[in-house]
Parts: sequence; C-alpha cells; structure tokens
Amino acid sequence: MSKLRRYVRGPLVSKPNAGNPTVSPEGRVVYPMGPEEFARLQAEACRMGAGLLGGCCGTTPAYLSALRDRLAAEGLAPAHRT
Repeated sequence: MSKLRRYVRGPLVSKPNAGNPTVSPEGRVVYPMGPEEFARLQAEACRMGAGLLGGCCGTTPAYLSALRDRLAAEGLAPAHRT
C-alpha cells in the first residue's frame, strides 16, 4: 500500500478477503481470519495510505464493526461517512 501511495494521487482502496479460503471436510468454504485480525491489518493499510476500506469474501458485518472500532480507537476514524 505504501508503495502504491507514491504513484497514485487518488484514493487507494483496501477491500481484502478474510484470508485465503480453504474447504472443510464438510464442503464448507472457511476463511481463517477473524474480525480482530482483519481490523488490525486494515488499520495498517489505512496508516499506509488507503483511504477507502472495506471487506470482501468471508467478511461479515462483524468484521466491519471491528474495523470501525479499531480505526476509532487508533484515531484513524474517517472525516466523513458515505
């Protein structure tokens, strides 16, 4: 993210999966990353220059809630909401 910031003037987006999925013996797709780890890594992306944060496959509202809380706790809360 920090390397991209040097070359991109516009907003950088970080919208990762909740880790690399695996398939359980029951045939379910399982994502290894929990909400807290996801939030920690997204906060790091924010500090490196990402301005738009979200989640993709394997994330749920709990992940985005953890992200919101983490950003607020670290003083990285957005200036406005869209």
